[in-house]
Amino acid sequence: YTFIGQMLMSLLKNSESAQIFGSLVIAMTTLFSGILIRPQHITSFWLFAYWLLPGRYILEGLVSSQFHKDDTPITPTLGSEFCAFVADASNRECSISDCYECTGTAEDWIHVSFGNEFQFDNLGYDVIYLFCAIVVIKYVTYVALMKLNYLVK
Repeated sequence: YTFIGQMLMSLLKNSESAQIFGSLVIAMTTLFSGILIRPQHITSFWLFAYWLLPGRYILEGLVSSQFHKDDTPITPTLGSEFCAFVADASNRECSISDCYECTGTAEDWIHVSFGNEFQFDNLGYDVIYLFCAIVVIKYVTYVALMKLNYLVK
């Protein structure tokens, strides 16, 4: 977010407008990264924000690398999507009406909670996207600093 703030400061005429656009970028990134609105619940109109903004790639990289092959047992909450998943996936005496008898893993919870969108296999793509985003943002900042001049003469 620091590089985005630097880019906005170099592109816009004053700090107030840069702060407004910066807060808009941060709000959109937070909203559509997959935390507040899960990927499977984002409407098709807003999917561009989910795939374009860097928060999704940061979050996927952190979550998928942290919980990859994590077998920590998690007891599902009654009525949750994870409860239905555990009841369907287990071969034991589990039912959706009484999920407290069964447990799933942390890795399963990540797959269910994020609609199977966050995959460990995408970690390389996440790094490539974030690296390219940094390069583009820094390049735009450099060009704006060299070409734009808002001083009144």
